[in-house]
Amino acid sequence: MKRIDFTKLGGLHTYQDTLEFMQDSYRNSLASLAALLGDKFVVSGCIDNGVNVTDGWICVSGELIPFTGGALAATVVVSEAVGQEGFEDASLKDVYYTKTATLGIGGFPYADLKRLPFGLTSLKDFTAQVKNIFDSILQFEAEVILSGCEVTDVDVVPGELAIGAGLVLFNGSLLVSETYNGVYPAYLKDDGAWVTAEPVAGLFIKFDPYTSQRYVNVLDRAMTPAGRIVMMETLNDRFVAEVGRWEMKGYELVSALQNRVPVGLWYDGIPVANVSDALNSIEGSQYGERTNTLLQQQLPDVKLKIEKAGGGYYVNDTAGGGANVSLKGDNDNSLASGYMETESLGDGDPHNNMQPSTVVVYAKRVA
Repeated sequence: MKRIDFTKLGGLHTYQDTLEFMQDSYRNSLASLAALLGDKFVVSGCIDNGVNVTDGWICVSGELIPFTGGALAATVVVSEAVGQEGFEDASLKDVYYTKTATLGIGGFPYADLKRLPFGLTSLKDFTAQVKNIFDSILQFEAEVILSGCEVTDVDVVPGELAIGAGLVLFNGSLLVSETYNGVYPAYLKDDGAWVTAEPVAGLFIKFDPYTSQRYVNVLDRAMTPAGRIVMMETLNDRFVAEVGRWEMKGYELVSALQNRVPVGLWYDGIPVANVSDALNSIEGSQYGERTNTLLQQQLPDVKLKIEKAGGGYYVNDTAGGGANVSLKGDNDNSLASGYMETESLGDGDPHNNMQPSTVVVYAKRVA
């Protein structure tokens, strides 16, 4: 930083270049701060209540410019006033330049003005807040893609892809990664280098061709405890040999739920008629079958009424005739009785025991 030492005695000669030196000493410093803030940024003030905007300071195109408040309008106009001063040669020349910004017609949209997030008013507070956010992310995983690194142009046969630039967090250090075009799997190292062989040391993010380290995926894994089961509509290429990859890293397909429906655990021990079952009180119990063949004792408690065959009769044998008939003997001609059997009422095939269902995919969060 430039400075002039005015403590020296003897009378310092002051010239135009002396004043220019003084101006550059603060102008260059302010320009550096303005570059840090970016374009169209509210530095201070400019409080918007929906009707009016207060005075303040804004940064536009690398310059710090005072903002004159007023009635809310759609655009911000930056203007420059020019003032003259007399010189020794008796001429007047433009030497004073004053830039101001105000709400008006023309210029750039007022909505383009950006402010510090989280309602903060100082870079110190903003930096502290960002550090807290990064620290909270690091509690999840050490490698996190905050933005960018989009995968495009995936060509499976030669195994090539394109990866855009991005903002990546490696153990608390921010890295602006460069673009990559080439074969996969590809690995982004914590020093920003792209390699095609898995590093043996250090932090890295793998693309094969997609990745598991985007912030939304890292956050999902952090917020989903081991053992939680999620339900998905379809099975896709995010699972290989039942193990999840890419955004499904940390999940496995639940083999115990293949062809089965879940049943709520009977946890309170209070029986419900025709509902409760002892098997439901043990996690992981499996029972039931797709079809069922009824046994005799499971048939309805009904009876078939079948009329028996007719009864018997007697034939009296007599001898002679006349009024006084003499009995010779009785001949029993009753019919025999016994059991009767009907034809089979069915074929004995198993019947469908399934409820109306929709097939879904169950995946479980693992460590």
